Amino acid sequence: MSATIVQNSQRTFVAGEALNPYLLVKVEADGHVVKAGAVADQPLVGLTTTSASNAGATTISLVNGGGTAYATANESIAAGELVFTAADGKITSSVALHTKVGVALEASSADGDVIEISFFQ
Repeated sequence: MSATIVQNSQRTFVAGEALNPYLLVKVEADGHVVKAGAVADQPLVGLTTTSASNAGATTISLVNGGGTAYATANESIAAGELVFTAADGKITSSVALHTKVGVALEASSADGDVIEISFFQ
């Protein structure tokens, strides 16, 4: 992709794999975004806001963009809990060896629920 759109809170990237909305992503060496995993100290870019096919364009709600964003939970999470990276670009309330993302602003009751979060900066 030769042109990107940059706004204060969002940026367009090329997807390095098929992506669904509301997943945490990181940038690979080729500049494409892929799903973040359940590991510590990842350089997170943000959350997808749209679906994208492999090599397709996707809009990312940037971690440093301010405001709130929507994320996909991998478990039940209470409002007010800290959230961390989980497998497949999802979020969890489990602290063990995961990258801290932010705080849940609403509750999820199951894997796959989409909830609003506030990023830590």
